[in-house]
Amino acid sequence: MANSRTKTDARDGLDTYPTANGRYPTRGPLELDVSKRETLAALSPAMREVAATIARLGPSRATVLVAGERGSGKSLVARAIHAASPRATGPLVTLDCPGTPPDSFEEALFGAPAFGPANLPSMRGALEAAERGTLFLREVGALPLVVQPRLLRFLDDAEPTALGTRGRRRDVRLVASTSEDLAKAVASGRFRNDLRERLELVVLCIPALDLWFSAE
Repeated sequence: MANSRTKTDARDGLDTYPTANGRYPTRGPLELDVSKRETLAALSPAMREVAATIARLGPSRATVLVAGERGSGKSLVARAIHAASPRATGPLVTLDCPGTPPDSFEEALFGAPAFGPANLPSMRGALEAAERGTLFLREVGALPLVVQPRLLRFLDDAEPTALGTRGRRRDVRLVASTSEDLAKAVASGRFRNDLRERLELVVLCIPALDLWFSAE
């Protein structure tokens, strides 16, 4: 699979979410439109190349892994990928992997059917909410190991439905972010290697936030 993998570095070739410290970037455009000249003019050469890559990736259905250090604006990049796609009029749904309790993660992602003697209503998962749009998995390295096989099946277009149900496939594009080396997560037993390989088919590496506006 290595030959089919595309890895894009900002130096070679963007939902308004807070960064890791809970604050919005003070120098980053929250409504980044990669098609606007005035927006591009404010960015560094490296970020203009990132914007050009986003414009190329946007129209495709490819899963994209956005890689960069914490607080580097990965959520803004995910938003821009969505905005540059034919799905821009659809929902952009974020699931915060570190912030979602592991024991309810599968339901949060895939949903749950009606159940129990009281016929409790079904719970809509993030995948259903993102129908005809984009699902953004923030810090995918924190994805519980027990959920990873099912996400891999979804990426292989085999199992997109709610827990315990059968139904139609979901029309959802996946964008994920990571601030850690997923290969190290694999080595430590926290992440499946087959899922890592599937996510890393297209990797967009972005510079630190303070380099977004650097003249260098």
